[in-house]
Amino acid sequence: MYQNRAPLPKEYGAFAVQVFQFAQQKDPIALKIIQQQVEWVSQYLDALIAKGAQKIVLVGGVSEAILSYLPERFLTYFCPPQGDAMAGAILMAKAQIGRKAI
Repeated sequence: MYQNRAPLPKEYGAFAVQVFQFAQQKDPIALKIIQQQVEWVSQYLDALIAKGAQKIVLVGGVSEAILSYLPERFLTYFCPPQGDAMAGAILMAKAQIGRKAI
């Protein structure tokens, strides 16, 4: 029997490539979808900057594709990652251990 469930990120990702391809052809629906995502991402970026972020790394399947659609005011904050997700998890774990040890 079919179970109602939320789509997995990889399932969204399968369509994301097509959305960006259609946007390059000036498809109005694809452009609307991307604009909605730009607004959402911009809210998060503004929140990070308001909290003092100096450098921001975009990661994920559409991070490179959406970059050209984001407002220019964010460009000075973007930098390449200094490691992968595992390296970040290890740094976060070390920071947690350090806080509890104090």
